[in-house]
Amino acid sequence: MREVEQELKAFDEDLWARPRWLVLNKIDTIGGEMARVVADELVQETGISPVFLVSAATGEGCRELVNRIMQALDEMREQEAEDMVEAGENE
Repeated sequence: MREVEQELKAFDEDLWARPRWLVLNKIDTIGGEMARVVADELVQETGISPVFLVSAATGEGCRELVNRIMQALDEMREQEAEDMVEAGENE
């Protein structure tokens, strides 16, 4: 996990500075409790949050992830609009 973060930072620091989410797929193969244990360990190691446990095969957790993505995009658009208004006021 740390190697991926280091490569991302070396590639593009602006991209590295953006919020990151941890999405663990194939939770149907290890069971819900074990998936939660693995997720908790990765959060402790990386500090990345939020965490989504999904299974593309069964659809488990996918709706929650999609809804949260839509919400985050809406929030980003709102922030961009506010930033544009503030930038116009400061000119």
